[in-house]
Amino acid sequence: MFHNTAHVGSAWCCAEGISCTLRRKGYEVLDLGNPLLTAAPLAELQRADAIVMGAPEWFLHAIADRYGRGWHALRAVRIAWYATKQSSLRRFDGIHQARTDSH
Repeated sequence: MFHNTAHVGSAWCCAEGISCTLRRKGYEVLDLGNPLLTAAPLAELQRADAIVMGAPEWFLHAIADRYGRGWHALRAVRIAWYATKQSSLRRFDGIHQARTDSH
């Protein structure tokens, strides 16, 4: 789970709340926080079944810079939950659709 780390229970981007909810439902969750601030080894991501990104419009460029082609080779489904209005996503589509599987 990548997200904009809030540490205040912020609903603005659901930050840590998505990780907490999935963990309470019994899923094994690797809370990676904001990729602008932390780096998970690609090997950890390769073991994942799914990668959830909360508000990726603010950090997806950092994932692309850090993991490069390795990101595209991951077997995990990549799910993006956007914090911006749907109508404003048009400017992100070219970047995000190439780097995520589900929006």
